[in-house]
Amino acid sequence: MLTERLLNQGPSGLFSLEINYPKLVAWFLTDHASAKLTTGTHRNYELWLDRIYRYLLLNPRSTLIDGTATLYTARMELREALREMRRKTPVQANRTKSALSSMFKWALEEDLVTDNPVYGIPHTKENPKTRHLLDYELQGLLKAMAEEDHNPNTVACLQLILLTALRPGETRELTPMGGDNPLERGIVDLERREIRFGTTKNGHAHAVPLSPQALILLTPLVATTAPGHKIFKCGATGMALVAKKLAVAAKIPHAAPHDYRRTCATLAGSLGVPYDVIAGLLNHSPADVTRRHYMLYAYDKERRAALTTIGNHLVDLGLNL
Repeated sequence: MLTERLLNQGPSGLFSLEINYPKLVAWFLTDHASAKLTTGTHRNYELWLDRIYRYLLLNPRSTLIDGTATLYTARMELREALREMRRKTPVQANRTKSALSSMFKWALEEDLVTDNPVYGIPHTKENPKTRHLLDYELQGLLKAMAEEDHNPNTVACLQLILLTALRPGETRELTPMGGDNPLERGIVDLERREIRFGTTKNGHAHAVPLSPQALILLTPLVATTAPGHKIFKCGATGMALVAKKLAVAAKIPHAAPHDYRRTCATLAGSLGVPYDVIAGLLNHSPADVTRRHYMLYAYDKERRAALTTIGNHLVDLGLNL
């Protein structure tokens, strides 16, 4: 029981060595996160863990900062920091708690701490997003993409999400074949008509088949991008801003970049694509034992056919490549 661990800990410290929270974060990001996590996830962990550090700095007597933390004091300080974060950004508070939990779990395995102070701190209830674009909204959006004066590189990035169901962060990291290019970043291989990831959010390799429409979109962009450099020049903020402006121009409710991914998956379902194929398009980890360990078919042909069908549907709605 957690209560028994708190009561029985006595004066012993949380940290096994002469370290504190910022040193632990630095070790975690260098020794574990950089080797095990994708570039985007590593960057998010760094951001979330730093946000906790800034909250801790507001407490001049923080035991996590001065290295004298016990399980009890660390738990109270982290709980308070997460509580403050929830008041402004509840979803980010949950992501931060997960990052903290991963860090302390790793530190426990490495004998750097004596316990995980995040264990048992509750998540904030989230309202899952369900925004996706209907056909009439897509018509207006695709027309705005073709006519409005927006950054064409960023527009192409958003179009690729509609065509592939890629995560926005993965799309922004894509690079051409050749050069010093780690597979985890996402390599566009036009010859094999696919995008390859050595590591993705769920920890597994992933290959995304490219439909004829996606090939038309990517071919000129790849031709003008040096090996090892990103095909799309936009950041997360720039992509979100263009998506917002496109929605205004199309006179539809706001659709964030991740909503484009949800739209692609929803289109697949509406066009008769089976659930397992859609799950493969989204690269979601299977929940049951059979799919996770025994039935390992990747639905490559079916996923390619599904994305081609989606591409044709988007062209019918006005996609101009």
